[in-house]
Amino acid sequence: MLKALQAAAAATALVACTATAPENDTVADNEDLGPRPRSDCYTVVLFDGFEIKDPPEGTPPEHAAFLGEWRFGAWDGLWCHDLIVTEITKDGRVKIMDLHAPYEPWNQPATAFARTGRIDNDGRLRFRHGTTDREYHLDDGRLVAFRSGQAGEYTAMLRKPGSAPPPQRRPEDLQDGGESLADADTGLQPAAEGTETASAEDL
Repeated sequence: MLKALQAAAAATALVACTATAPENDTVADNEDLGPRPRSDCYTVVLFDGFEIKDPPEGTPPEHAAFLGEWRFGAWDGLWCHDLIVTEITKDGRVKIMDLHAPYEPWNQPATAFARTGRIDNDGRLRFRHGTTDREYHLDDGRLVAFRSGQAGEYTAMLRKPGSAPPPQRRPEDLQDGGESLADADTGLQPAAEGTETASAEDL
């Protein structure tokens, strides 16, 4: 019981915030993998309350590659999101810190939660919270994310700090009907999923 309360208190103390994107900022899709990482998009953990543990001996290398801090993500290029994978077991179970910045247009608060997930046989990391399903897979050193639930379906792409960002699409690639998500009218008006509060159930 005490351990659960300590975990809940730690999750409550994690507060996410966002940087304001420049007015001329554009978010171009990277191939078909979703919006590319945004260097101006971040969340902040206000204390060093996590440790990324080495994978146990016998962990498949493709599973161990999920470990670490994945930053600069933004759902549909708009709602900032980071994911920190702190621990993994040989059978694919993972411990995660799930961070989001506030995003007022979608009525989303800043949140930070400790969660658990699993890497399935197809090499994709999955977990569920409430009515929302989340899925992540690795692609050329990037973490591609999918989110689906009552509020809609979204994609994002994350990368590790210090890693090279994916190449920008050339302006001519956005012609012939193409456009960046920052300029497009997506028509998305997702309802808020509700303010998340840290509890033993959330963890």
